[in-house]
Amino acid sequence: MGTVKALIIAAVLLLALPFSFAHLAAGQDKEVDGYLIDMGHDPEFINAGEPFTLALSISNATTQEQLNPRKVWLRIMKEEEGVQKVWFAGTFSPEARSVTTLMSLPGDGVYTMDVRFFGEGPKAWAVAEFPLTIQPKKASGMVMAWALVALGVAILLIIVYVWYKAKITPYPKK
Repeated sequence: MGTVKALIIAAVLLLALPFSFAHLAAGQDKEVDGYLIDMGHDPEFINAGEPFTLALSISNATTQEQLNPRKVWLRIMKEEEGVQKVWFAGTFSPEARSVTTLMSLPGDGVYTMDVRFFGEGPKAWAVAEFPLTIQPKKASGMVMAWALVALGVAILLIIVYVWYKAKITPYPKK
């Protein structure tokens, strides 16, 4: 009886393995009108100007069954000087019940994502809004390389200066 239990547990763990990798590094779930909208992104911390993966899906909040929308509308905005500026707007036709896309946003700050999932009719199944925080742009590898070269040259100049001063400074004889 022990081996049967072990086989059942192993089978359940094996079947659950794909679901453990379903979420990306970060994201948020939001329940709206009986639907559960899942927004995920990778990497966890998004940097301005660098690509990131965005994934959107919808499921029944009660049964957890993932639904297959006909289209998903997405708009990404950011408030600048009191005005909402649209950075991206588009409609996706999902494959495999979810939308996954690669994108980048130019500046840091908090963006607002509006998401709408549609079935066959003109009315959206669910509409949700998610915040998306973008970190300031990282220094590129070339900038870091030049900074290290400048630091090395500065240290070398200090060493040469100290050596030169020590060489020309007379020491009192005892």
